[in-house]
Amino acid sequence: MKKIVSILLLITLTLLVACSGGVSRSQATDATESFVSYILEKDSHGALSLMHPDAAAVTTAEKCEAIVNAFTAAGVDFSAVPEYHYTGFRVSMYDSRYSGSGYELSGYIILGEIRVDVMSVVVSNDNGFGIYSINFDFPTDLPATEGDDGVASPL
Repeated sequence: MKKIVSILLLITLTLLVACSGGVSRSQATDATESFVSYILEKDSHGALSLMHPDAAAVTTAEKCEAIVNAFTAAGVDFSAVPEYHYTGFRVSMYDSRYSGSGYELSGYIILGEIRVDVMSVVVSNDNGFGIYSINFDFPTDLPATEGDDGVASPL
């Protein structure tokens, strides 16, 4: 009887967590990949449109243009098809930093011969949904080779 009650409790908790309205992995990866697509298209305003309303106050089109410039300076091939590799994540059903749920995602992107580490935070709260922060790093000591299983800096 105890085992049945334990199993029912576990199922109930799982359903509660699954239905609580947090940010899903697919939502976080879609937002991150869409942002990168806008950057590769050199569309700063499109990238800016994906930012969370709380972050949009401090994120400007000029900052998005600075990301485009950093990709250019790193020698990124803007016509390359991005190859995404996610290496870490952290889900928060409620996080006081965002007054809502958040999904922190880390990994790297292969763009032609260039590896770009990426860390993004996607947030959903009463003010809206979107990318709260996104950071790129262009490590010089990590080659973009096939089968590279290097890990980006943890969140």
